[in-house]
Amino acid sequence: MRCLGGTAWLVFVSVGCGGFHHGVEEPCWDAQPTAIKGTIFVAPPIVATELPEANLTGFLGEELQGGWATGRLRRTAQMGELPYAIADALPGQLHQSFPSDWGGHFRPAQLDSKRLRSLISAAAGHKNLSYNLSETAQQLGGGGSLFVWVTALNGHPLTESTMSGELVFHEDRPVMVGRESEPYRVEISLGAALFDADGVLAFRYADHYDTLLSESQDLQKAASHLAERLVSDLTLIWPQDRELHRRRLVQRH
Repeated sequence: MRCLGGTAWLVFVSVGCGGFHHGVEEPCWDAQPTAIKGTIFVAPPIVATELPEANLTGFLGEELQGGWATGRLRRTAQMGELPYAIADALPGQLHQSFPSDWGGHFRPAQLDSKRLRSLISAAAGHKNLSYNLSETAQQLGGGGSLFVWVTALNGHPLTESTMSGELVFHEDRPVMVGRESEPYRVEISLGAALFDADGVLAFRYADHYDTLLSESQDLQKAASHLAERLVSDLTLIWPQDRELHRRRLVQRH
């Protein structure tokens, strides 16, 4: 995204839903021309789903023990940490899309337990989430607030359905299935939103994503991969310059 004057402008194009949570109250994505200046507070991730339980079933249906079970437990723990790793990775990916002369920065923020529970309830019910996020952004102040939420998180160990030693492909990259690497295919329903200090929406977007957790793609790499894909999708509703911004606004009338 290219912007002028060191201000990040995010523009409304249309409102749509690519099959994410059918029949919900709010659309899956929205954006409008809201200037974000100064410090952007990054709220803790809103985890509105049960975390995955450990899968200790082997390829032949046997219950795994020992080192193999330990590997599965480690991957399960990493999935539980994934929403927090994404929240850490997203600001860096967003910063690369902001203009080079943008004078702001990102700063972690804390929410009280009551406020966080309210956001979790709104995200889990897929209702009034924008209202609750807007209200929270006004409380946090600064230049704006960035939110990340997760409404579904599942993982599948490839060694449960594929024999050890087989080579599979994930996004055109070869992955060796085996006890040592214990690759997991992770599926996540992920959303992000940005509001200014007055609670005015800049963007809101949610979609399904998947990634791989393995020895070669650890937790941080998987989180960066997901954050990069999320930002790539967000750029589809951002203007490339002020002229494009003007034309899109004219087309709305």
